[in-house]
Amino acid sequence: MRRRTHTGTPQGTILFMGPVTVAKADVLDLVEALPDDIDIEDLIYRLYLREKLAAAEADIAAGRTVSADEARSQAASWRK
Repeated sequence: MRRRTHTGTPQGTILFMGPVTVAKADVLDLVEALPDDIDIEDLIYRLYLREKLAAAEADIAAGRTVSADEARSQAASWRK
């Protein structure tokens, strides 16, 4: 389960979101584009990366973004 913060909630609030599903056709396209001698770790990493990119695109489409200044401010508060 992914954890995301949302700009409309108090700072530090964590929202739990279900997994992003990937169409079988997308997975097959990914596998078709791979070299013939890929190892399982690289395959798993590429699937993981694909899921993370899909989640990021969904967040952007839903408006779950923060400005660069807000991200810097949040990161600065982590150092305290």
